[in-house]
Amino acid sequence: TPRSTLLPPKEEEDDDADEDEEDAEDDALAIQGEIARLFLILSVCARKSPATQHAMLVELGGQVAWLADLVAELTAPVALESVMVFLGTLMEHYEGAQVLAHKAGLAKCIARWISHAEPRVRASAVYALGRLIRGQGGG
Repeated sequence: TPRSTLLPPKEEEDDDADEDEEDAEDDALAIQGEIARLFLILSVCARKSPATQHAMLVELGGQVAWLADLVAELTAPVALESVMVFLGTLMEHYEGAQVLAHKAGLAKCIARWISHAEPRVRASAVYALGRLIRGQGGG
């Protein structure tokens, strides 16, 4: 009996597994694209408006720590950039957000993205960190 009839076709299974993996990666990138759009819209809404920044924090229940978890999970540069810009905008004119961000450890989370390979991610991390530090007597 030829060997090929006894063994399952591994190549086909590997192709299916590769396709499933590629589909999962595509889905993750699509979700991160949606996250990027969401945070871009939130950034525009919060821009230079302490009242809106406060309202967003109220809606978040005063919890910003989950943002650190979200940022740690993101891999798409556009999503990272959008979240960093949102964080910077949220803290731009609202000291309450700056205090909550410090308590949640966002400074450490943001700082790690300053060395990202993508220049726009680095720039947005510097922006967010600058807004956070500025609110704590740094500028």
